[in-house]
Amino acid sequence: TGGVVETDRAEDNAAAANKVMAKASELSEAEYADLAKGTTLFTADQAMAAFTDRPDDPTSLPAMARQINPFLVSAGLAKKEADLSKVFDSSFTKTHLDSRS
Repeated sequence: TGGVVETDRAEDNAAAANKVMAKASELSEAEYADLAKGTTLFTADQAMAAFTDRPDDPTSLPAMARQINPFLVSAGLAKKEADLSKVFDSSFTKTHLDSRS
C-alpha cells in the first residue's frame, strides 16, 4: 500500500487505520474491511524477519519465492521464472526500524 501502519497504533484506533488503509489500497472501507479479515499486519520486526532467507521456512519471502517461481511457469501463469535477485528490498523497513532506535 506504499506505507507503514504500526500495529500498535492501528490497534488503538482500528476505524481510523482501516480508513487510511482503504484509501491507500484504493478500496472502499467496506471492501478493505472484507480484505482485512484474511490479512495479517506484521510488526516492523516481523516484516524485517520475513526478508531473511531461510530455506524451506514458510515465513521467509525469498524461500517461498523460490518455491512459487517454478510453479507459476508450470501452471502457465508466467512465461519464465522471475529473476528473484532484485525482488525483495528490505531497505524501507530497515530505515524505519533504524529510526526507532
